[in-house]
Amino acid sequence: MTVLFPPPVQPVHPVALVVFDWEGTLVPLPRPGEPARPVPGAEALLTELAALGVTLAVATGKSRRGLDEQLAAFGWQSRFALTRCAGEGPPKPDPAVLHEICEALGLAPAQAVMVGDTRYDLQMASGAGARAVGILGGLDAAEALAQAGAAAVLAEMSLLGEWLIPQVPRALEGLPPGRHWRAVCPINAVPEQPEGLRFVWHRLRGPDRRIRQPEPAFLVRHRGGLRAYLNRCAHAPVELDWPEGRFFDESGLYLVCATHGAMYRAEDGSCAGGPCHGRNLVTLEVREGAGQVWVAFENGSP
Repeated sequence: MTVLFPPPVQPVHPVALVVFDWEGTLVPLPRPGEPARPVPGAEALLTELAALGVTLAVATGKSRRGLDEQLAAFGWQSRFALTRCAGEGPPKPDPAVLHEICEALGLAPAQAVMVGDTRYDLQMASGAGARAVGILGGLDAAEALAQAGAAAVLAEMSLLGEWLIPQVPRALEGLPPGRHWRAVCPINAVPEQPEGLRFVWHRLRGPDRRIRQPEPAFLVRHRGGLRAYLNRCAHAPVELDWPEGRFFDESGLYLVCATHGAMYRAEDGSCAGGPCHGRNLVTLEVREGAGQVWVAFENGSP
């Protein structure tokens, strides 16, 4: 029962605060002899949420000394506005700690999402009047998390952004319904011509739009700006670049398909010659902000 629940199109209470459990959520459960490390996708997600103006906090049963040591090891000391550990309030599932965090940050529990791997994390959220997301791979199975009141049960941290970010107001700015901004990479990660940066864009399929179909895409610089396209030739369904990451012809004006020579104008993806015969690349909306490149992704809403 690993489900990605789509968020509402217009959230009643937009997300302003995300409170994370620690072990089993942001950090794998400890194993003897293995150093602590963030789960895959955690670093990028925290950066993305902070850039969108979301306040971050931690509520954990870990000791204060243990948490502070790991925050320092990860370089995360300034990531979280507040952290609460064992002994600093009633244990989970008592909602007192979550109430305290919301009150200290001047936010209502209805604006908060609690992310954790146990039923106690989710029961704490429910008792406080906050939403809850269960992450698998920790102590409890999907059924237990769902029964504890999870709004979503996710297989891994990398999926959390797809559920969460469409409910953040800043992620919806300037886009039509059904789209939201996602951070793809730091601005300085996009190379100069003739190179580009490949990334994965997700198309949502099925009657409930919960089937994620990965689509190859790419970013390029052109005349001082950034452009984003699906990496699929309009002439034939093949990727443009070869060698990998090289998209421009020698003039620097055109994107070229290495397989059949179809040429596209870099400024808008329109066909400029060759076998594309007037068919254009699929463009993706792109912008820059907070040191990141943002591309418009599809929401899970119909």
